Amino acid sequence: EGHYTLEVSSPGLDRPLKAEADYRRFAGRLARLSSYEPVDGRRQWTGRIVSCEDGVVTLDLEKEQGEARVPLSKVSHGRLEVEFPRHG
Repeated sequence: EGHYTLEVSSPGLDRPLKAEADYRRFAGRLARLSSYEPVDGRRQWTGRIVSCEDGVVTLDLEKEQGEARVPLSKVSHGRLEVEFPRHG
């Protein structure tokens, strides 16, 4: 009878991370986090998600050695980073 338009969308490659379950599901993936206030003297991190337990995200930092432990209660913004396969 009528015409309909169906639009389908997904969160995309740079999916936002909100709940503890999101961080667990994407363990091993590259993510960028920002915090409301400094944690250990900084407010932004980029690294691979190691784990998320008891409300704390652990990242293996990408451009420096070591790990960061960021309480989810302080995370203002978490997002998966887009990764492209390396050829060579």
